[in-house]
Amino acid sequence: MEVSLGTQGSLVLNRLDPFLTEILRQIPDAANPAGDANALARLSPPPIVGEVDDEFLQDWEDYVKPELQALFSEALSVVSQDLLGLMNHPTNARNRLEIPLEHADAWINALNQARIVLAERHRFTEDELGKCGILCFESRRDLALVQMNFYAMIQEMLIRWISDDLEDLELEES
Repeated sequence: MEVSLGTQGSLVLNRLDPFLTEILRQIPDAANPAGDANALARLSPPPIVGEVDDEFLQDWEDYVKPELQALFSEALSVVSQDLLGLMNHPTNARNRLEIPLEHADAWINALNQARIVLAERHRFTEDELGKCGILCFESRRDLALVQMNFYAMIQEMLIRWISDDLEDLELEES
């Protein structure tokens, strides 16, 4: 995979191999917490741990939680639209994904949501999440860890991009 800046200031992922293309295609499904109570709870935890005013908690449930869910949904919709280029080319003939600058926040949000859901779905420990080194692919769980790490790498690139801190990534104009 090569990363470059597009002519309109977009971030471009070029020369995506089929494996990475498939991992990108899975972002909307990976970010879907449906059917996993732990993932749902992790995406919208209570605002305060301990003794809390019931009225405050009800306001949280009525106003904040729906707004968070709408934000997550909107971010996934933007990412899904950006992924259509990959989706429409099952063999990845274009071998490229372009992320417009104005979509960077949505991508960061959606990738974070996917990482949280994957971590909860597969019950990763802090030690497992912090491991570096050679990975083996013996199970779906192993693949999920690779997926999370790839999403983290994309998030880092996006954050550095919008922070204008891409010098050491050696990007080229595409």
